[in-house]
Amino acid sequence: MRKLLLITCCCLLSIAVTVWMSYRMPTINDPEHLRSYDPPFPGDSPGNLFWFIQISDIHISWYLPSHSMEDLLNFCTKIVDLVKPVAVLVSGDITHAKSRGGGSIQYPEEWRNYSRLLNESGVTRKTQWLDIRGNHDVFGVRRFVLSDDLYSFHSEQGKYNKQSTGIYKWDYRAPFGNYSFIAADFNIQPGLRRFFNFFGMITDTKMPIFRQLAAESISSNGTVWFGHHPTSVLMKYRSEFIELLSHDPQTVAYLCGHFHTAGGLFPKQYAHHSAGLLELELSDWIRNRGLRLMALDHDVFSFNDIGLNNNPWPMLLITNPVHGLYQRGAWRRFQNSTHIRVLAFSDSDISAVQISIDNTVLCYSAKHVKGPLCLSLATFSLQRHLWSPLYNS
Repeated sequence: MRKLLLITCCCLLSIAVTVWMSYRMPTINDPEHLRSYDPPFPGDSPGNLFWFIQISDIHISWYLPSHSMEDLLNFCTKIVDLVKPVAVLVSGDITHAKSRGGGSIQYPEEWRNYSRLLNESGVTRKTQWLDIRGNHDVFGVRRFVLSDDLYSFHSEQGKYNKQSTGIYKWDYRAPFGNYSFIAADFNIQPGLRRFFNFFGMITDTKMPIFRQLAAESISSNGTVWFGHHPTSVLMKYRSEFIELLSHDPQTVAYLCGHFHTAGGLFPKQYAHHSAGLLELELSDWIRNRGLRLMALDHDVFSFNDIGLNNNPWPMLLITNPVHGLYQRGAWRRFQNSTHIRVLAFSDSDISAVQISIDNTVLCYSAKHVKGPLCLSLATFSLQRHLWSPLYNS
């Protein structure tokens, strides 16, 4: 009982640290993106733009209600078909791996259901599916890639990335630049059972790999790191990892899951570290149907967290200007931008997109630039007496 109380207190403390950091203002010492002042700048062209999605903490269970799986199938078919992201990042806890009585063990049925859903939905043929282990996915696993590591046999990336560290990199090569996605696995080997594997660890083996991947990605237009564990629950080399990502001017964010929403107490857990790293924890899928829509527009990072429990349509993402608290990437390009840029997705025809600032309408009907079906990218000419990219972002 004392051990359980101690672990609970540590968990709450970790969440509190993340929430406290989320209220910090960005440091003025953020490293400059290598292309911050170089054209092209955000204007009326549809180019130099792509978007991607993150989901986390799916917790596929053999005994819990199946609504989560039904909604995941809908996501893999309808939502992915409409939004057409270049990649979907699944940041761990794919399966629940728990018994009705609270025990923890890997259930092949849960992994088979996950693999079957990917195959039947065809989602891996429509987008790059980047999944990674969470702490639930290693309950009782002796070592990665052994027979009891079901992730290695049933997940999308586990079948192709057989590294014993669980770390891998995928590069998206666009006509306007190259972008790196790095999966950082912090799970402890061998996998402990509940309640002892809440924390992650950066081992002596993994830290050099992170440094190597960061060096390989220095020529990328932007690098997105993602894992399951927030940095507040990492042991050993935690500060070195944060410094590594913070000092890399091409790193736009570290994306994670794990905390869910702490029982609804903290629906948004964002941290801008003093060294410069932007860390974004996403709400869970199993209860809140959390989804994060992200974009790199002229190498400027933007995101919007959406809950699918309510009607998510239309899905909107303002890619220029970006939120002043979460500026990463070549964000200084907005100072030379000429248009407000918005991504608008809907399952119905979009008749018009209107934009306003502080209840002042700037445009009643945005110009549709390019996009198939329900996907529309709208741009808005600036009325400079109302809004200036230098002073009002």
